[in-house]
Amino acid sequence: MYYSKELAIMQPPPPGREEAGAARPLGNTTKLWSTFDDQLNRRVARYILQSVITEILPNERVAKCLRLVVPSASGVRLMYSPEVQRAHYKNLTVCGSIWNCPVCASKISERRRLELRSVLEVWPGGLIMASYTLQHSLDDTLSGLKNTLNDCYHKLMSGRQWQEIKNRWSIVGLISSSELTWGPVSGWHPHKHALIFTKNKLTNDDLKSAELEFSARFRALLTKNGRYGHPAYSVNFQVGNISQQTDYVCKWGVDYELTKSNIKKARSGNYSPFELAQWAGVGGDLQPVRLFREYASAYKGSHQLQYTQGLREILGMDKNKSDYDLATEEDQEALVIAELARAVWSIVCKQNKRGELLEVASSGSANQVFDYLQTIGAV
Repeated sequence: MYYSKELAIMQPPPPGREEAGAARPLGNTTKLWSTFDDQLNRRVARYILQSVITEILPNERVAKCLRLVVPSASGVRLMYSPEVQRAHYKNLTVCGSIWNCPVCASKISERRRLELRSVLEVWPGGLIMASYTLQHSLDDTLSGLKNTLNDCYHKLMSGRQWQEIKNRWSIVGLISSSELTWGPVSGWHPHKHALIFTKNKLTNDDLKSAELEFSARFRALLTKNGRYGHPAYSVNFQVGNISQQTDYVCKWGVDYELTKSNIKKARSGNYSPFELAQWAGVGGDLQPVRLFREYASAYKGSHQLQYTQGLREILGMDKNKSDYDLATEEDQEALVIAELARAVWSIVCKQNKRGELLEVASSGSANQVFDYLQTIGAV
C-alpha cells in the first residue's frame, strides 16, 4: 500500500509493490477515483465513497441509502434550503449508519456536535478530555480488542471504588465515543474518548493526579483481562477549548472530509475506517475490503456516542435522538425545486452523479438542474 500525503488520498501501490495475484476487488466505482483530487467537493466525495462501500457491503442498509426511492413516492424531490443555500434529497431511503455511511455519518456527527457545543458554552464546571487504549498487534482481531476495551472501560466506572473516585474529583457525568484506526505494523487500534464533566475546575496538578489514578485502575483491569496498558499511553487526560472538546467526541464523519485540510487523518501511516474504504476504491488489493468488512461486523449495532445516566438532564438537554432520526431530519423551510421521475433518478444513480447533482441544485436554480440532467443524458 502507498499513502500520498500530497493528494491526501489513498493511491494504488507503485509498480512492483503489489501483492502477487491480487485482483481488483471493486468493479463499478474504481474508475471514479481517477478524478479524485484536492479540488473535489467534499459532499461529492462522500457520495463516491458511499458507492465504494455499497460494493464492499452489498447486503447492508448502506447499499440502499439515498438510492432507493420510497415505495409511496412517484419520484425523487430535490429540496433547496435558502437559509444555508444547500440542496438535499427527499423520498429516498436513508440508512442512518454512522459506522458504514460517510453521508449519514457526516450529517449525524455535525448535528450532535452542534447540540453538544451549545451545552459546553454554558457549562460552569470543569471538563477533561480523556482517552483510553490498550496494546495491540497484527495478530489481534478487532472484535476481541473492542470487547476488551469496552469491558475494562465500563468496569472502570462501576463499583464502590468508582463512587470514591467520582466524589474525590467531583465528577458529574461523562460522554464517551469510539474511534478506530488500522496500521500495517500494529493492526487495529481502537480507543475510547470521553468528556468528563466535573463540578469544580481542576488545576494542572489535579489533572495529573486524576490521570495517574485512572490509569492505574484501568491498567489493572486490562491485566485481569490478559491485556497490557502502557503507563504513558493507555490513559491520557488533557483540557482543551470548546471546539476541541466538542470535536473530541463528535468527530466521526465530520473530521473525515476526504480532501480538505480539516481532515482527521490517521497518523503514522495508519488508516481510519473510511480511509480503508477509499483505499479499496483505488487499489488492486483485497486487504482493505476484508478489513472494512471486519470493522463493519465488529461495530454493527454499537452506539458511537453515549451519555452516562442522568447527564443529559443535568445539562438541560432534550431527549436523545437516534442516529436514524438525526439522519432523516429535514429543513421544514426547504423548497421543492425539481421532481425527478424514477427513470431519471435511475440514470443519475447508475452514473454516480448523486453528489454532483446536489451541488448543482445548491444553486437554487431549477433551470441549472435541468441543464445538468441534459448533459448526463438523464432527460
